[in-house]
Amino acid sequence: MEETKRGKILYIIGGLAFVIAVISFILGVIDLISLYASSEGQNLFVGAQLYDMIIELVFAFLELSLGINLIKQWKSGEKIDIHKTISQLVSAVVYASFIKFLFAEIFSLIVSGDFSLANVSTVYIVVYILFGIVMMSIPSLIKKRKLMELYWVMLISSVFAIGFCSFDVFNLLKQSAPFEQIATDGANGVLMCLIMVFALATVVYYLKNPLVLDRDVKENEDSEVIKTTKTYEKVRIYLTRGTDDKVNVLIRVLTLLSVILGLVGIALYAIENDLIKYLVGDLGQIINSFIKAVSSTNFSDVSDLVIAVFMVFIFSFIYLSVGIGVFTQDGSYKIGVITMAAMGVIISSLTGVFLLADVFFDFSSTGSIDLKEYSIFEVIILVLYVVYVLTGKIYSNMIKDVNDGITQRGDSYHSHSKSIARIVLFSGIYSIIAFATHFLMKLNGGEIRLAYLAFLLSTALIVLATNLEVKHPFSEYTVVKRKLKSE
Repeated sequence: MEETKRGKILYIIGGLAFVIAVISFILGVIDLISLYASSEGQNLFVGAQLYDMIIELVFAFLELSLGINLIKQWKSGEKIDIHKTISQLVSAVVYASFIKFLFAEIFSLIVSGDFSLANVSTVYIVVYILFGIVMMSIPSLIKKRKLMELYWVMLISSVFAIGFCSFDVFNLLKQSAPFEQIATDGANGVLMCLIMVFALATVVYYLKNPLVLDRDVKENEDSEVIKTTKTYEKVRIYLTRGTDDKVNVLIRVLTLLSVILGLVGIALYAIENDLIKYLVGDLGQIINSFIKAVSSTNFSDVSDLVIAVFMVFIFSFIYLSVGIGVFTQDGSYKIGVITMAAMGVIISSLTGVFLLADVFFDFSSTGSIDLKEYSIFEVIILVLYVVYVLTGKIYSNMIKDVNDGITQRGDSYHSHSKSIARIVLFSGIYSIIAFATHFLMKLNGGEIRLAYLAFLLSTALIVLATNLEVKHPFSEYTVVKRKLKSE
């Protein structure tokens, strides 16, 4: 099928996706308002329906812009980028189906009171896992501009999506669901069929016209040939061209120092909280000692111990990941800077939870809360926790977008560097305040905790390095070997 005909199919896909999303969104809002108004949120079954509708609205909103983006990308010749958009479109349909299925199963288990998972379809779960495995190949294929392989993935994933849509329609018909719900899932099935036809037609066309495939692969490509033989050429494909100046050297040094200080901080924290004793002896002794410590009514000691375990077994890998990213410039490693900058946020939040538990314990025992029993530092930690609760949702959405773009859509790190710098700046300032508060709180109690100073310096350095990188990016590229095609 020629490019103009495939383009028409893509326009229909984009337009249909937009129309489905708009209609779903409008009907969903109307149904949501009317259902909630009639039930006043008191009936469990109605609550389940409300939740189901909210899921529909979220995914309808996600699909809303994808259709327009798809048409724009095709018109501008962005043959690779359309795979990012279509993968989002297919994933939105499949994930919506899976979440509704999962919620329906959990809801039925709650209503029946039988928490056995025997009724959960094993085939459904296995198919969903296989779909996930197929989609995991997309970022690597996009970076290597493996256009034919991407169309095969599009074809296979659309077949999976058709199966999920058919499953949904069958269940809705069996439940005598409203016509709008059946029509929406049916329309999504038609949309997936069009994507399947588009992918299949393109695969056939490229098999018949390998030179056209080669042309489309290289269209809008930023690359350079680094080696040529009689049969193949080795090509460096750039996602981002770096500035390659002295500031880049400074960023590397700052990031490495931040990683080293972070790892030193973890070691100091483990030593200062006597975590070593939990790593010596047989497993039974370790578990018993840990349970005994956690059962303590001293919430400050418990929080320190839990945080120490969390750091040693989780954060040490984050720091190492960012260290690898310094040398490889692989975005999937480098996004660990977000978690590095948020270490103080996490520590402060965990401490805040334990402090709240302490306050609740005192209140349940005495029937009153005496703030005089808590130091100014503990009050600051509680305030920080409230700030985290109020702002966490905003930044969690930004973090999800960055993570999905780099790890699922094959985006470059630099394309998200402004968002990453903004997140790291906010988390970093929060963390620095948290570390300073914890250090002064322990100092006020007669303890010198050097770990907090190491973390504070580490956070300050990563904030500086991340913000410098916005205007001084590193080169991001992938090296591929391509067979030479004769005319």
